[in-house]
Amino acid sequence: MMADLLPLIEGCLIGALVGWMAWRQHRQLVELRALLRAQEVAMGNKLATLEQVIGFDALTGLRGQRWFENALATALRGMRPVSIIYIDLDGIKALNSAKQFVDGVIRNAAMAIRTSLRRTADRDMICRSGTAADEFLVILDGASLKTAVARAEQILTSLRSLGVSASIGMAVRDADRRMSAVDLERAAELEMDRAKESGRNCVRPVMPEESETSQQRSRRNLDATRYRLKQRSQAGATIPSVASDAVPEEIAADATERIEVTERVAA
Repeated sequence: MMADLLPLIEGCLIGALVGWMAWRQHRQLVELRALLRAQEVAMGNKLATLEQVIGFDALTGLRGQRWFENALATALRGMRPVSIIYIDLDGIKALNSAKQFVDGVIRNAAMAIRTSLRRTADRDMICRSGTAADEFLVILDGASLKTAVARAEQILTSLRSLGVSASIGMAVRDADRRMSAVDLERAAELEMDRAKESGRNCVRPVMPEESETSQQRSRRNLDATRYRLKQRSQAGATIPSVASDAVPEEIAADATERIEVTERVAA
């Protein structure tokens, strides 16, 4: 009788051992994932700190928002015309469910913007907006309206070659006008919003008037705010899902300098 029970006991012991080993492996996997996540967060914090110190964006290797503000203020002190190109990639915010996919698109778009500008001086004046993951700004010091429009069209053509469209707004301060950096950036941003209203995938130039009153500026900013709130509510209604492994071919690692992404909930 005892001999008959031995195989049963042995089977129970083996089953218990296999179950314990499976539980142990699962536990180790959970702990490893938690450790990797903690290391990822720590690395992200270090990169964010480094970005603040040296003034570069971590994901694209482009200049950061703080550098842009200082560079624009410096350019506006001169007596030459100053142009801003405000670029917003179309349809990126709807892909936030696949972060790796979005990172690849933004990196490739940043490289396309940079290579589309033939002059080295222009390439050094590109930055990634600090308030949105998919927005870029370009300062063209000494560029007229005609020249700035040509540069913006080059950028749009380069982005289209990647299968990415963009809404691009422009603002120009003439040499004989005075305008603050904040007002010039807002004027370009408003034109970018109007480009979106016009169907996206286009360029909108503007020549801000020196005589514009504070009331007119407030009205202009209010129109832009209303448009952004409308787009935000529409974007929240339907967000398509994208497989996390649908990562496009990315540019070489040596073409970018660091890795990080920031996002703003706006269209």
